[in-house]
Amino acid sequence: MSEIKKTIWKQRGRALTNAEKQRVNAISDFCGVSRLIAEIAFQRGYESVEAAYAFFHPSIKDLRDPFELPDMETATERIIGAINDHEKICIYGDYDCDGTSAVSILVGYLKRAGANVMYRIPNRLKEGYGLNFNAVDELSAEGVALLITVDNGIAAHKTVDYAASLGIDVIITDHHECQGDIPEALAVIDAKRLDTDYPFKEMCGAGIAYKLVCALESMLITGQDLTPFLEVAALATVADIVPLRNENRVIVSLGIRSMNENLKNLGIRSLIEVGEIEAVNAGVIGFNIGPKINAAGRLGDAGEAVKLFLSTDQKEANQLALSLREKNKTRQDIEKAIYGEACDQIEKRSLDKDVFMIVDGKGWHSGVIGIVASKLQEKWYHPVIVIGIDENGEGRGSCRSVEGINIHEVLCTVKDLFTSFGGHEMAAGFSMSESNIDALRARLNIWSESHQAREHLTQTLYYDIFAKPEEISLEMMESAALCEPFGVGNPGIVVRADHVRPSDVRRMGMDNSHLLFRADGVRCVAFGKGERASELNYGNVSLLGAPRINEFREMRSPELMIKDIKSDVLYQNSACYALIQKIDLGETIEEIDLSAYKSRIIPTREDAAAIFRYLKSHDNRPFAFDELKALGEDMNSFKILACLKIFQETDIISYSLKKSIIFSKICPNPGKKDINKAPFMIKLNHYIF
Repeated sequence: MSEIKKTIWKQRGRALTNAEKQRVNAISDFCGVSRLIAEIAFQRGYESVEAAYAFFHPSIKDLRDPFELPDMETATERIIGAINDHEKICIYGDYDCDGTSAVSILVGYLKRAGANVMYRIPNRLKEGYGLNFNAVDELSAEGVALLITVDNGIAAHKTVDYAASLGIDVIITDHHECQGDIPEALAVIDAKRLDTDYPFKEMCGAGIAYKLVCALESMLITGQDLTPFLEVAALATVADIVPLRNENRVIVSLGIRSMNENLKNLGIRSLIEVGEIEAVNAGVIGFNIGPKINAAGRLGDAGEAVKLFLSTDQKEANQLALSLREKNKTRQDIEKAIYGEACDQIEKRSLDKDVFMIVDGKGWHSGVIGIVASKLQEKWYHPVIVIGIDENGEGRGSCRSVEGINIHEVLCTVKDLFTSFGGHEMAAGFSMSESNIDALRARLNIWSESHQAREHLTQTLYYDIFAKPEEISLEMMESAALCEPFGVGNPGIVVRADHVRPSDVRRMGMDNSHLLFRADGVRCVAFGKGERASELNYGNVSLLGAPRINEFREMRSPELMIKDIKSDVLYQNSACYALIQKIDLGETIEEIDLSAYKSRIIPTREDAAAIFRYLKSHDNRPFAFDELKALGEDMNSFKILACLKIFQETDIISYSLKKSIIFSKICPNPGKKDINKAPFMIKLNHYIF
C-alpha cells in the first residue's frame, strides 16, 4: 500500500503593491540578484536594500555582543577566576549533536586557555536527559568546583540546589524554555529567560556556548582562533533544527563557508572525508554529518563525538570518524528494521484509518523510535506514536504530530496512562505500561472524533513564487544560492508552475519508483512518484518544485526537484470516475464547477465515434484505459468515462473497468443511437446548464 496524502498549496507571500514591486526592483539592482530571488527575499522580511544585502552576505559583524545575554558577565568572571585558581571545571552536556558540540566548544577553548577542565555526558539509555543526582555526587567526589551545563539545566532546580549544598558553583547555559522560575545557579545564560530583552531567542545550545567563548576571549585575549568553534556551532545549529534566522543564519553561513574554503576542525574534516562529501551545505549537515554525531548518543555513549571534535591528530580523528560512521550504520540498520515492521503493522491492520497511527514492538530501540516516527509521519501525514517495549513490559513512546494537532495537549488528556511524559506541539515522548497501549489507542480515537481531528490530515505545501519553467535559469540559481543556508525559518525555495505540459516522461530507479520528465525543456525529478507517470502523458499539470543546479560531466543546467504534482482534474481517472457516479446519482458536486468545464467535458459525436472504433478494434480484448486518451488532443478521462457510461446505457457495449484496465464487448446489432438522448447526457446537461 503506497501512502496517500492529501495536499493543498499555499503561497508564503502575498500580492505586492506597485510601490513594493519598485522596492523589489531596487533590491535586484543593488544586490545583483534576479528579480525572482529579490522578491523572495522581500517576502521573507528583508524589505530594504540594506536588509536584503545583509541577508545575501552575512558577516561576523552581524553577531550581537555576547554580554547582552543575561548573566554573561557573572559567568565569565567566575570562569576566569576558576582558570586562574586552577579549580576543576566540568562541562556537563547532552548526548545529541547539539549537546556534544557545545561540550567540545567550551572544553576546547578552556583547555587552550589553561583551565583544568573535564566533561561529562549522561548515558542516554541508563541515565536519561539532564543533570542528575548521581552525576553530581561523582563530580563532587572528583573535586569539581565549577559545573557548567550546556544544552540543559534550565529545569534542574533540585540538582542545582544539591550541587550548591556540596560546594559546587553551577553556571547554566541552555536554550530551552524556562519552566517558571529559573534555578538558583550562580549564572543562568538563556536567551529565553523572561527577564531578558535579548532580541534573538532561538540559538541552540552550541550557539550559546560559542557566544560564551566569544565573551571569554574578549576578556582573556588568548589569541585563539575561534573559527574551529564556529564550525562546530554551525554544524550543531543545523542538526538541532533551530530557525536559520538572525544570529543562527550568520553562524551557519560563516561556518559552512569555512568548512568549504579553509576547514579548521580536524574532526569535521574527517567526517567529510568518510562521508565522501564534495561540498558542505545545510542539507549535507542535516542528512550526512549530523546523524553520525547523533548516532553515538542514540546507541549509548556520546563521548566519542566530543573526542572527535577535540582531536588534534588527523589519524585519531579519522579513526573516530570511521567509528561514528559504523555506529550510524548500525543505527540505520536498527531504524530500517523497526520502520519496516511499523509499516507492516500500519498496512496489515489499516491503522491509517485512525487519525493517530500507533505502532508498537518488543525490543524496539528507544534511541531510534523518534526517527521512525518522523518517517512514518512524513509518509502518511498522520500524527504518529511509536512505542518500544522492553523485557519488563515497559513502553517508551515517541510522537510526531501534524500541523493543527498539538500532541502535548492531546497527551495531557490521557496522562493517567503514563508513568512520565513531556514534549511540545509537534513532538513528545512518554513512558507507559504495555497493558495501557490499547486504552491509549481507544481514547485517542475518541478524542479525534470529538475534536474533528481528521480535517488536519491534509498537508499544506508552501511555495514562494509563481514561475514559468523557462525562468528557472542558471542566473536565477546562482542568485538563489545567496539565500542559503536553508532550513527551519529559512526554507528552501519552492516555485509553482501552472499549465505545464510534461514531455519525455519516464520512470526510473531500481524499482521504477521515481519519475523523470521535462517541463518546457527543464529537467524535472520526482522521487517516489513513479506511479504517476501515466497521468503526466496527457493534459497539463501544475508543479511545485525546488530549483537546483544539476552538474553532469562538467555541464551545469537548472532542474526542478518536484515536491508535488497536481494534474488537470479532467485527466485524473479516479476523480473523474467519482464525478460520473455523483452525476448519475444526482448528488451535489462541490469538487469543481462543472459549468466552467462544459466545453471540455461534453463528448461530441466525433469523440464518441473515435472511442467506439477503438473499442470495436479491441472487442473482447483487455487494454489500458489510458490508451483511449491518445485518440485526440482534447480526449480526457471524463469524456471517456462519460462515453462508456452512455454506450452502456444505450446497449452499445458492456464493459468493466478494473485497475485501469478495460474489459469491453460490443453488443449485438447496436445500431445508430443519439448520444444526446442518453439518460447520463441529459443528467450532465442538467448539471451544466
